[in-house]
Amino acid sequence: MSGTTKKRIALATLGCKVNYCDMEALATLFKKHGFELVDFDQEADVYVVNTCCVTSVAASKSRQKLRKAINEHPGALVAATGCYAQTAADELAGIPGIGIISGVQPRAGLVEQVEAILAGLVPEDVKQPARAATFRQFEEIPTSFSEGRVRAFVKIQDGCNESCAFCIIPRARGPSRSRRPEKVLAEVQDLMAQGFGEIVLTGINLGSWGLDLPGEWRLARLVEELARLPEMKRLRLSSIDPHQVSDELLEVMAGHPEVMCRHLHISAQSGCDKILEAMRRRHSADDFRQLVERMRRLIPEVAVTTDIIVGFPGETEADFEATCRFCREMAFSRINVFPFSRRKGTIAYNMPDQVPSEVKKERVRRLMELADELSLQFHEGVIGKTVNVLVEGTSDAYPGYMQGLTDNYIRVHLPVPVSGNKALDKGIPLGQLVPATPVSAFSFGVKAN
Repeated sequence: MSGTTKKRIALATLGCKVNYCDMEALATLFKKHGFELVDFDQEADVYVVNTCCVTSVAASKSRQKLRKAINEHPGALVAATGCYAQTAADELAGIPGIGIISGVQPRAGLVEQVEAILAGLVPEDVKQPARAATFRQFEEIPTSFSEGRVRAFVKIQDGCNESCAFCIIPRARGPSRSRRPEKVLAEVQDLMAQGFGEIVLTGINLGSWGLDLPGEWRLARLVEELARLPEMKRLRLSSIDPHQVSDELLEVMAGHPEVMCRHLHISAQSGCDKILEAMRRRHSADDFRQLVERMRRLIPEVAVTTDIIVGFPGETEADFEATCRFCREMAFSRINVFPFSRRKGTIAYNMPDQVPSEVKKERVRRLMELADELSLQFHEGVIGKTVNVLVEGTSDAYPGYMQGLTDNYIRVHLPVPVSGNKALDKGIPLGQLVPATPVSAFSFGVKAN
């Protein structure tokens, strides 16, 4: 960038962990081009919103964030990027004040567009993202982000080849594409050298990693390679679909108990076969049951978390009750509950028998009550046992406590006096694995002595 004064840029992101990885990559690119990063509520020359479109609420929040930047900073350049920008460029083009509409790829192109406009030029197609269907290669730029420099999320895959009736993400992200294994290994080793205590592999459709790569690469092989790294403390997988959890992957997890987290987030979406078929999911309720049985046989005390959509078109009260029974039977340790959200461009958008919003709200309430009950039961299972906790920082629930996660995704609150981000009397640094004995349980975690 020419000139002696750095241009100030503010970045905000909405949505999933992959979106946060993407925003971290954008931050790295802008810094390399001489920009100074500032908080979104500070004065800046450029404001970039990394949008989300997974639900109508996410899309609405994206628009609100963009309008906030436009209204509060009328002289600044405002850019929309990410999934909502990719799928609804025409809608965003109707909002006065948005200067750039960029999709999910290429991110380097957004930096070039910003620099050109700041230089007084008018690039072509500044409000027309590239077609997601044309994305064929994983965009290789730094793709990790961290939570308090304790847990690092590493994006290893993008896009999705599935055709779930409710989901707009394949339209936003394009076909599945995998990051090269040597690139993944190199970044993970770099993060471990920086002292991160846990590596979390993430992607839009994580289980499809490797299917587009030459050779015999599959997710299980990559996980095996990473688990064997001598510096690895903890390795966790993010969300994965049931049909992608292979026996080989489970055997790898069971074979490296010292580093592999006993936790999988497996997206069920429903426990009713009629609804699963309407959703165009590639598993039945019984397929899921058999998978969980294998997991619990191979990996003792494994945590199984999931996503459930309630109020999908055609869902009757009996269908919903079948899902509730399924969730109780599976004994999920955590359930993310979502009301069905109609998204233009999806198969489910025009399906008959749309469920009224008040019915969806009531079903969400009932399932969340069950989710809290199941979480409490899982957490009660560790009372009096010694668990290892990755210390992340001060507790947000108990003054004078620290908090962290067990490998099977239980949040533990530890009675360690703290000042700022440093433990005092026991000298426990953030990112340290420490033993603890839970003495009480709640739906949101456990308290240790």
